[in-house]
Amino acid sequence: MPEVAGVLDITSGLISLAVVLFLTAVNVSIGDVMDFAGVSQWLPFNFLGVLWAVAVLFFVCGGVALAGGIAALRRKTWGLVVIGSVAASFPWCLLGITAAALTALARDEFTPIASESGTNS
Repeated sequence: MPEVAGVLDITSGLISLAVVLFLTAVNVSIGDVMDFAGVSQWLPFNFLGVLWAVAVLFFVCGGVALAGGIAALRRKTWGLVVIGSVAASFPWCLLGITAAALTALARDEFTPIASESGTNS
């Protein structure tokens, strides 16, 4: 189950990063056209600012989903895997919810952090 959750998280992260690249290209091209045509002065809100904010949200969610997916494949740091699954669910609901459910069901398959740093008392 952790492998499937990891693959879903990584898939969601890669799709999110592809969307970031697309939104960046759209922002740059639309911004140039809007400045050239003088349209940006007529809009009641900052259209490009909204697109940049969405791109940043997708970038953050995609990066966290990728990190969570890699941690799921390694079966380490269950908390990061949960956070990655939740981050994957924001832009891509079905992928993230499925990954979160599989992560919750597979909690016992992850190595606990406390046992890795054992003390000699």
